Amino acid sequence: FTYFITTTVHYTMSLGLWKHIGLHGHSVGSFGCEEGGIKWTSALTHESVQGSTKSIPKDAITSAQWTVFGKSGHLRLQTSGSNKLPHEFRFDGFPAGEFESLREIFKNGYDVDLAKTNVSAAGTQFGLSKLTGKKLTFRHCILEDADEEGEEFEVREGDEMLSLDLAEVSQCVLPGNNRNEIELQFPESDAVEANNDQLVSIRFYIPPDQESDPADRTVK
Repeated sequence: FTYFITTTVHYTMSLGLWKHIGLHGHSVGSFGCEEGGIKWTSALTHESVQGSTKSIPKDAITSAQWTVFGKSGHLRLQTSGSNKLPHEFRFDGFPAGEFESLREIFKNGYDVDLAKTNVSAAGTQFGLSKLTGKKLTFRHCILEDADEEGEEFEVREGDEMLSLDLAEVSQCVLPGNNRNEIELQFPESDAVEANNDQLVSIRFYIPPDQESDPADRTVK
């Protein structure tokens, strides 16, 4: 008897591959742009690491932003949230000069415009807050001399200072008896490499109403 065995191999064309790319909440790994979407694979191969591979179908990518911090580029991707995907992914560690390569891949491969965004380095500790879906954004608050008489300043919105994914917040508490502060707490990730720092909490100061009585505990 003669037997014939037929095998079928499916090949996925790579549009680009970058190594040593970090994913927020995880370790570093490889970031690959493929025909069907984006695939990030953790460099940690230990069996206890959860979610060592993240796949983002190209049809789920809705927008993308590029920012340079220091010597490295950071990439943020927003998704439609289908198939229980997080609504945003954050990657860092790209060479700062890779914007044009990524922009071409996203435009031709995924029909998504990769936009450049700036982050404020003004060093101020106050700003304008905006809540969009599950994303809390703080922007630089620029105070300019008002043109109209009787007004001291005119507020203008500047570059983004900070953005937080509220889906990652584990608790929101009032620390102690301080009614003018709120604390957002975040869970520690087991997928981050040992000895790496993680953000576990952040506090925001909310200025009280100047016309309210500090002794009035009913004022919100």
